[in-house]
Amino acid sequence: EIESVKDALRTTNANISEIEEALSKVELAKRLGCSVSDLINREVDCPVEKLGRVIGKHGATIKAIEEKVGVHIDVDKIHGKIHVRGNESAAEEAVKELENLTLAVDEEIEVSAELITYLLSQHSDILSKIKDDNPDVFINVLAKITRIHMRGHPAKVSKAKSDFHSVQVVSKTRTLTGREVAIVVGKTGSTINSISDKHSVVIEVSRDHSEDDSSTLRIIGQSASVDSAIAEVDTLLHQNEDVEEVLLVDPMMKNQLLNNSGAGIKEFQNSLNNAVLDSGSEAASGVAGGGGVFLVFDRNTAKGAPPALVIKSVRANMERAKNLVSKKIDEFNSNITTIDVPAEVIPAIIGKGGAKINSFRSEGAG
Repeated sequence: EIESVKDALRTTNANISEIEEALSKVELAKRLGCSVSDLINREVDCPVEKLGRVIGKHGATIKAIEEKVGVHIDVDKIHGKIHVRGNESAAEEAVKELENLTLAVDEEIEVSAELITYLLSQHSDILSKIKDDNPDVFINVLAKITRIHMRGHPAKVSKAKSDFHSVQVVSKTRTLTGREVAIVVGKTGSTINSISDKHSVVIEVSRDHSEDDSSTLRIIGQSASVDSAIAEVDTLLHQNEDVEEVLLVDPMMKNQLLNNSGAGIKEFQNSLNNAVLDSGSEAASGVAGGGGVFLVFDRNTAKGAPPALVIKSVRANMERAKNLVSKKIDEFNSNITTIDVPAEVIPAIIGKGGAKINSFRSEGAG
């Protein structure tokens, strides 16, 4: 009779277990948004040494997969088994997610220092793009040892490696002398940053330890981008190169400009600078340009030759400045009247010590 009771108890316990299992399935199906009949089981083998990485801190990795694909996951830490329960599509997706971790390999590739610099630059989006294209691969750029560490499913790591190897980076240099450094760098780095952003390149300027105090400009990036950046730097330096133009003026205009300690030429120079700035020329907005127009008379002009007015400016501003000076000369010349007088009258016109002619000049404002 005792055995009969024991058998009945075992049967009851088995029935209770079946009911609890059925209720558990119903609850799980309800939570996962599927029917009980849709539930399937999948099993993933996991090396015991990788269980910690798969589970994550406080189970964070497992929970993330459960929430992402809609499954329930149990981990058998003793036997290295991961049990997945859910509908077929969700379970298969969970298995893929788990195998990215259980089959993960760690690999490193050695790359050039130029590529490391380029990848880590704020002016390049290549690293972000590779990471976006390989979301299941952990990527870490080890700048100090010029290596890239990757972790993930072997096939996916291979794809990421191929993406890095496909990035062809070159480095080209150019010597800068004198004020060329200031031109390329710009105010608070504005010019060099603008060129870097425009062409997606890294630009570095380092001072050489040489007697001529020169510096080296180094541009790193993909070949076509580096070439276009160098071309822009060359254009910038060409436009900001100091140049001179000479225009001949009437002696009276020279006197007018140099009277009162050169007040006339200073006023004219200021007006030129303002006009060049207002023109919005490329150099006018840069370091070297500003207004950057200077006027001076050549002191080595041969005796009896017309005075030579020298215009000094950067190349980008010269055409505008020369046109304005030529216009001023033409306006002055149009107001000159020539009167023939007998030679014997000239001393009377000049007066003692030039007093008479100076009085004429004062009356005529010139």
